[in-house]
Amino acid sequence: MSTELIIKVTTEEGEKIDLQLIESFVIEGQKYSLLSPVDDDENAYVYKAIDLGENKTEYEVVEDDHIFNMVLDEYEKMFN
Repeated sequence: MSTELIIKVTTEEGEKIDLQLIESFVIEGQKYSLLSPVDDDENAYVYKAIDLGENKTEYEVVEDDHIFNMVLDEYEKMFN
């Protein structure tokens, strides 16, 4: 049985894609998630995780390079 968390997101073009949760981090009080396309180990995206309550979370793509790099730095620290 797989314990992978798959998150469905809708792109700006309206296309629905499945992303696999790699890891989540809290940085400066905000939760961010590192996600990767299900069949693509080469690419990863950073999303801001917004808690909507009632076990619902909205994911907003992070386009800020500074935040993206902070999340990647936290991820890399896991392996050092």
